[in-house]
Amino acid sequence: GIARVYYYSQSGKEVTAWFSDEHTFITAIESFFNKKEAYTNCELLEDSVVYSISNKALEDIFNQSHDFAKIAFHVMSKVTADMAEFMVNLKFQTAKERYTYMMEQYPQIFQRVPLLQIASYLGISPETLSRLRAEK
Repeated sequence: GIARVYYYSQSGKEVTAWFSDEHTFITAIESFFNKKEAYTNCELLEDSVVYSISNKALEDIFNQSHDFAKIAFHVMSKVTADMAEFMVNLKFQTAKERYTYMMEQYPQIFQRVPLLQIASYLGISPETLSRLRAEK
């Protein structure tokens, strides 16, 4: 199922930072890798099967299997590239361009995730999202 990472802004508003779908991973990355208190939250939005692993167990696997470490490196590279692309889009694209991109790349998300969370993810108000959806 789909999961999301979110945090609370200084004003106390929930802000969706990321969505993950089936066969991917989700974590409060600052907590998992840096062993710090998390400022983000992970929430399952659909029924899901969840597997967990501790930081120590993952590190042990990396040390024992260089092939697994290589796979993990490629997965993290892809996630990092996707996040960087999203951050650039958020800063330099209009709301309409961000919405259009999401519709083209992830159309299924609009049937599976509450629109309020999608608006938050896109950095727009729910009203703006409604107007963009009506323009189709």
